[in-house]
Amino acid sequence: MMSTRTSKLWLRRHLVPIVSLLAVLVGAAIVAVNLAGHAEASPGFSVTLLAQGGAVFYEPLDATPDPTGATIYFVARAANGQPGVFRVAATGGPVQTLLVGAPLVGPRGVVFSSDGQTLYVADPEAASGGAVFAVPSGGGSAMVVPGTQGTGARALDLVHTPQGDVLYIAGAEQRPPRATVLRLPLIGGATPTSILRGSPLAVADGVAVASNGKVYVAGRNGNGDGSQVVLEVDQRGHRPLVRSVRLGSPAGLALTADESALLVSSLAADGTSQVLIVDLTTGSTSVFNDVIGANRGSGGLHRAHQANFFAWCGIGRPGAVYGVAP
Repeated sequence: MMSTRTSKLWLRRHLVPIVSLLAVLVGAAIVAVNLAGHAEASPGFSVTLLAQGGAVFYEPLDATPDPTGATIYFVARAANGQPGVFRVAATGGPVQTLLVGAPLVGPRGVVFSSDGQTLYVADPEAASGGAVFAVPSGGGSAMVVPGTQGTGARALDLVHTPQGDVLYIAGAEQRPPRATVLRLPLIGGATPTSILRGSPLAVADGVAVASNGKVYVAGRNGNGDGSQVVLEVDQRGHRPLVRSVRLGSPAGLALTADESALLVSSLAADGTSQVLIVDLTTGSTSVFNDVIGANRGSGGLHRAHQANFFAWCGIGRPGAVYGVAP
């Protein structure tokens, strides 16, 4: 029989290395799950890596599912460096090119029409002051949406009303330089109306709209300190919803299907990617970073019109596009 002293020495020599090995093995298993691109997220989300930048595209900025959540469309750079629009099945697979080159210059935001026939693309560098382009979802030429030229369009959302689809445009006008959020009914002859212009934002870089008419806007504060905020805007005015946050670029915003929470594409204090979840009833926040936390650049975020399914971009080079589902 070993003495107490001998037992302690045996444990120190043998058990500690065994425990360390188990920790390494468990860690390796977690890494393997993350590298596979699929894992259960802490708030009940699962994440799937759908497309990795490389031979076909790089530097994706914004992605949106089609209305049913079957296909993800996104804006990125083609292998030759030209701006383009791409798509990939929500189950993964080969990336298809929808459009590359002119009239696009620096596309930054995308959103779908409610019928799935048209993809709207915000390009703040095109058409002498920025514009929104309409692109057929099956492929074809990009056409400027009337009333959007000169808006400095950076981010988009769209809601369906009994009168038809309504496009919301977040951007920054150049003359004079100021943030803008516009509402544009997509019916013949409609002109955009202002939801927010200038103060308190210098640049509006993300927008999401609820069915009750509330508009959520993310962007850089206009107070000169470079801070970033998320605002809630309605007929009574605007108020800060999140007073200080490191937003993604673009500053992706999306509402859950029941509109109980706002998801904010953002960065953690250490610079890794995360999604900030804001409970719109209590105002409390939580963080989701499973799988996407491997990125160090957060981009656009959108939900399918008819499904509780999201697309999210890990920006940078090469970058990646993910599907996110409850």
